[in-house]
Amino acid sequence: MSAANDIFPSHQHPNFVQTQWAEGWAYTLIGFAGAARMLTEQRKKMDASVDQIGLAVFYLQRHRVELVIKHALVKLGQAPVDVAKLPHSLEVLWRKLGDAVKANDLKHWQDLDLRYAEFIDAMHRADERSFAYRCPVDRTGTTSQRAPFIDLEALERYADDFENGIAGYTDWLDELERLNREFKDEMVREFMDEA
Repeated sequence: MSAANDIFPSHQHPNFVQTQWAEGWAYTLIGFAGAARMLTEQRKKMDASVDQIGLAVFYLQRHRVELVIKHALVKLGQAPVDVAKLPHSLEVLWRKLGDAVKANDLKHWQDLDLRYAEFIDAMHRADERSFAYRCPVDRTGTTSQRAPFIDLEALERYADDFENGIAGYTDWLDELERLNREFKDEMVREFMDEA
């Protein structure tokens, strides 16, 4: 049997990952968040290897933040293909999200920016191109610059708060849209009953 057939079997089995259950931005986000959370919770069992595994955890968390923003952009009406073409820069993505939220309501963007801009800036400055914590050098051969220490628990807290806050905003918009549709449907029914 080939490596490809071993790794990517053509049949279902309870031990195999079923990728059809992980389609879309939201499910990809769940995977990155869950993996980062699990590794963070297990860090005390890692002994000295926590230093090397911590780099992977940072990468997972940073990518989680990127996916939160990209998923929010899709929920706010951006085409998934356009979102997929956006860069890995958290600074650029945060500005794009700001533009999309401000199109709905400036006050909500001000609230989100006040609450999360510092976190986004810290994550962006730590790894501007999603490269520093997964590769020892960049494409020019320059040594990747990394913070000397990372508190994985603090990183998890901030990333979790960010994910929940952005999801809360987009879920609230979804609920408003649903209520608006229900109201319109009810008005149509009511006026049709009177006619």
